[in-house]
Amino acid sequence: MKYNNVLLKEVCCPFCQATEGRSLYTVTASEAATHFILPWHNPQKYQQLEHHIQELWHQNTCQVVCCQSCQGVFSWPFVAGDKDFYDLAYERTEYPQEKWEFRKALEWLHQKTQDSPVSAMKILEIGAGNGGFLKKVIEIGVSPKNISAIEYSDWGREQLMRLNLDEVFQESIPSDELLRKWEGKFDFIVMFQVLEHLDNLDSKLKFLYSCLRPQGQIIFAVPNPQSIYFNELNGALLDMPPNHVSRFSEAAIAKLASRNSLEVKLFEVEPLAGLDRWSAYREFCDYKYLRGTQIKHTVASWVSQLPNKLKIRSLFQRLYRTISLVVNSIYLTQIKQGSAQVVVVEKV
Repeated sequence: MKYNNVLLKEVCCPFCQATEGRSLYTVTASEAATHFILPWHNPQKYQQLEHHIQELWHQNTCQVVCCQSCQGVFSWPFVAGDKDFYDLAYERTEYPQEKWEFRKALEWLHQKTQDSPVSAMKILEIGAGNGGFLKKVIEIGVSPKNISAIEYSDWGREQLMRLNLDEVFQESIPSDELLRKWEGKFDFIVMFQVLEHLDNLDSKLKFLYSCLRPQGQIIFAVPNPQSIYFNELNGALLDMPPNHVSRFSEAAIAKLASRNSLEVKLFEVEPLAGLDRWSAYREFCDYKYLRGTQIKHTVASWVSQLPNKLKIRSLFQRLYRTISLVVNSIYLTQIKQGSAQVVVVEKV
């Protein structure tokens, strides 16, 4: 696709509060719903999701806007998906157990706790999934009784309870009840691929700031905007609201942190080397296929509408994806960076 780059005024950047931006593209509620549920796979659920997205936006369209000042990207209206949206859009029973950002966060924790006992660290993870990262934290010596977690999915919370953590909540932030329990409690708050799903960023960061001890730190991972641009401009999946409502440029992170009394201590983009590049290429090809299924009269869309009796659809999907690895090979050397970036900010 090509970006529109239409100048917009009277928007409000959630990172730096600038009021001008460039509209990259506009999506309808129907297009957004199709991104998550193909209408021919589940017409009733698709219609429910389309209607709910319209309710969230209070209109039928949403623009994806790049700020003229900090180059952060945000949806306009800047409205995130709620629990009803995620219940309709996803049926998740799996979470990644090994990620580059997990390794970077563990390295940072190890570096910052060399002069103090690891077991005494107080840690909160928001969006903890099924505990993939927290299991690693426990393995390096942090007591489960010093760990709290927030997870919105029922399945994820069931898995977290098995780790015997101090507390596991479903509650959204900011929360007055949780603030009374957690004010000044944590040395580290971690979030992996969470912030891009949230609106009202200032109120959420104010809450996290209050939960930190003096010089406490927030470690978070968000998608790499350059990876998203590459996907969108080369026919792969769009970064679809109201699932993802922001992209964090380095300048946007600095502006947002400074306004909320936080200092950036680390900013690092996931590198690619060896097999990592091949994995990123395979993911890109998969995203191109999935994007194709959403567009009428494409081969990918035709494949997605095949009957699944005798696994016919699965067979053609595997064939299509195998062919696409060859057809799209020109992109293999063009993928320069990984899909994530890790940031550490400190309470000041």
